Amino acid sequence: MRFVIRTARMSDLAEILRYFNGVIEERVPGLPFRNKYTLAEERKWLKGTVDGVRKGSRFYLLAETGGRIVGSAGLSYSSEEHALDSKHMMVLGVTVAEGYRGKGIGSELIRQMIAWARKKRLDLLELNVYDTNRDARRLYERFGFRKVAEIPFRTKRGNKYISHVVMQLHLR
Repeated sequence: MRFVIRTARMSDLAEILRYFNGVIEERVPGLPFRNKYTLAEERKWLKGTVDGVRKGSRFYLLAETGGRIVGSAGLSYSSEEHALDSKHMMVLGVTVAEGYRGKGIGSELIRQMIAWARKKRLDLLELNVYDTNRDARRLYERFGFRKVAEIPFRTKRGNKYISHVVMQLHLR
C-alpha cells in the first residue's frame, strides 16, 4: 500500500474530523475517545496543534492515501504548565484507521516521531496504552518502548475496568 506521511494543515479540517470521528465509531478497545467531535471542537484542536507545531511545542503528522487521512501521530509536552520541568520528554499518541492497520502506517508514523524527537535531543518518549490493546503494545515494544507502570481501573467501559499501561522509550 502506498501512503504519504505529512504535516497537518488547517485546510485538512474536514478530513481530520471525518477521520477522528470514524476512529471513534470503531469503538476500538484501547482508544480513549468516547464522543464524536464537532467541527468547532476540531477547529480549535487543529489550530492549537498547528500553532504548537509552528512554535516547536508539538509535532504532528498525518498518514494519507488516495486523499484520505488513515492515520495520525503526535508528540506534545505532558502539560503546558509543566513544560519547563519536562522539556526532556514528550508524550506520543498514534492512531490508524480500521482497514489500514498492519500495513506499516503506524510503524512509519512512530519511526518519524522518534527521528524528530532525536533531532530535538529529547531524552524520553512516553505513551499510555490500554492493557487490552495488545497489538499496539507489541508495536511499541518493537520500537524499544518498555512498560514502566500500570494504572489499574483507570477507565471504565460499561461494567468493565481497563488498566492503562505507561510505556517509555529512552532516546539517550
